[in-house]
Amino acid sequence: MRDMLKIVSGTIILLCLFGVSSVMASEYETYNCDYFSVEYPDDWDVKRTLDTDAEGWNYEFTHYGTDAIDLSEPDINDASVHHIEIIIGAEAVKLYMVSSLDTLTNGSFDEPTHHFLDTLNFTFTDAALTAESQNPSYKSYDGIYFNVEYPLSWSTSKKSPEETNGVKYSFYDRSVTTFLGMGFETIELFDQSLDTSSLYISVPKNSISGGKFGESVQHFLETLHYKV
Repeated sequence: MRDMLKIVSGTIILLCLFGVSSVMASEYETYNCDYFSVEYPDDWDVKRTLDTDAEGWNYEFTHYGTDAIDLSEPDINDASVHHIEIIIGAEAVKLYMVSSLDTLTNGSFDEPTHHFLDTLNFTFTDAALTAESQNPSYKSYDGIYFNVEYPLSWSTSKKSPEETNGVKYSFYDRSVTTFLGMGFETIELFDQSLDTSSLYISVPKNSISGGKFGESVQHFLETLHYKV
């Protein structure tokens, strides 16, 4: 996870270099492939690449701005970033999201991100796991940056800035086949700062049921509330 977040952080820096604006799209387009369908803002860039590590495909949805930044007088304080990756592997499905904090609205994702997650529908067929309880018990995690509910049987951990870039929070089941990560990091660029949040989801491919993530992951997303 640490390496992936570093890669995505690098992507954010490139976005800032080439220009990112906070213009919001009013229209959506539908992306269809063999594994999922989703609606995304029509001003987002879409790219598909091989992911040989996962033995699958990596789909990237990124918001590129239209207002170029003057590199002689850079100012990224108004920059907004949306970057979402979906990886469909042979054994696992992963989702990475990185966004600037200014895209968060009333403690939650902004409308384009909500729309993306709400319309994300996995279309491949795989037998659902039966090990997960249909009615799991949950407990609350109340941190400085967010609060959320996660299954009582899961474990949690936190890595400080001394151990990794930014602060990283992890939530995972006993077998670590289902893993959710939260990250908060400030990127320094041209003596300016861009505060970002990240969300990482990794689940077994056969835990996808009815086109959606399993109950535990869905509950995590529904109860996630940012304090930033």
